[in-house]
Amino acid sequence: MAATKALRSITAGHALVCRRKGKSYDGIVARCWNGNRDVASEIVRRGQAIDLPKFSRRLYATERDDDVCQPRRAAAQRQ
Repeated sequence: MAATKALRSITAGHALVCRRKGKSYDGIVARCWNGNRDVASEIVRRGQAIDLPKFSRRLYATERDDDVCQPRRAAAQRQ
């Protein structure tokens, strides 16, 4: 729920611009911006998501690369 609230607060009342980057399973992978703010970067910075280098090529790793994210990242990579 916290991630949903964070996403809503970042995007509320703003038009998003998204660029398709590829596909994952049956879904589209895209990068989206709210003005000049990268939505995924903001979610990671707020601690509501983690960077998974396997998919992002460490694009968001510096946003919040602290002790809180390390265990989450390790668990996600094992899946």
